[in-house]
Amino acid sequence: MKQLLENVSAFDDFNPGSDYFEEVNRKRSSGMNDLCTGCDYCSGCPNGLEINKLMQSYNEYVFSNKNPRRLLHDLHVKWEYAQDRIFDCIECGQCEKKCTQKLPVIERIKTINNCVQDDLRKTRKQMERYFGDKHMRNIGIYGIGALALQLYEKYRICYPDECSNIYLFDKDEKKWGSAPLHREWRVHAPGDIEKFKIKRLIICNANHYEEICRELQHLVKDEIELMQYNL
Repeated sequence: MKQLLENVSAFDDFNPGSDYFEEVNRKRSSGMNDLCTGCDYCSGCPNGLEINKLMQSYNEYVFSNKNPRRLLHDLHVKWEYAQDRIFDCIECGQCEKKCTQKLPVIERIKTINNCVQDDLRKTRKQMERYFGDKHMRNIGIYGIGALALQLYEKYRICYPDECSNIYLFDKDEKKWGSAPLHREWRVHAPGDIEKFKIKRLIICNANHYEEICRELQHLVKDEIELMQYNL
């Protein structure tokens, strides 16, 4: 009881006025009514969509003042949907009829798809910068880790039928000969950069780009373009 009274006493001098509470109630009412409660009554989509998961991700969109990055992060990381997944809603309205909150599910799925498509357009533009068109050859990826994996995933979305003439390099000898990204892409030693006649080398390291460039200076020629992969 003593502890409880001490906690309550923290608000002894708290006197924000009625306007404050009206504003809190207004935000609470409008915000909370927009959120899916996760009851899952909407399950059973005839087109196989997991409506509950999509609406939970839309909650993140609402929480973040409609920041698409939060929505996309939830879709791709929490629910593990592919980055290029478009949710094919046939607009039958079955989920909306089941929804106890009468949420505009169909419109929200459209918003989700718009966010996914905008992100894909940005990804394709970004990949064009690194890989040019699909006919560009002899491109190297240096530094095989989490960033390289992310770059590879984006590459495969934009160029699903292309896998040749991409070469992987890493200074870690333990990685040489392995194929961590694609079965046709094996990791080579930095000394093989000239052997494969690399025209562009994409360096996947967020913190040591300048240092790596200096290390590679004796291996690369003036005609080899060095680029840093940025998130």
